[in-house]
Amino acid sequence: MKAFIASLVILALLLVSSVLNCLYIDRLTGKLLALEACFPDKAEEGILPPSAAILEAEALWESSRPRLLAAAKAGYITAVTTALRNTRDFYENGTPADYIAARRMLIEAVTALRVSDSLRFSSII
Repeated sequence: MKAFIASLVILALLLVSSVLNCLYIDRLTGKLLALEACFPDKAEEGILPPSAAILEAEALWESSRPRLLAAAKAGYITAVTTALRNTRDFYENGTPADYIAARRMLIEAVTALRVSDSLRFSSII
């Protein structure tokens, strides 16, 4: 009987930690998408100074990566990291078309991370 109770306690801890992780990732990706909406538009080619919104999104992402590495799939983390860096690089040095494409890739990568770790039946299977 003690083993059964211990296994139920462990199961409950795992469920609670999974739900908390899903909520954390949902909150983080929501903040990243809100920051992305504040990214400036780029109307001309040339070298521009770094954007405060892009730098803030990068700082938020880098501060969250250690926890995400333990909880999310590495492919999603790499995709968001690459898309965020490409967005910054294309804003500072690229063409407007490249910058728009990088922003779209960032939105898709963050959305994929959000969906993969959401509390939906489709993400469990």
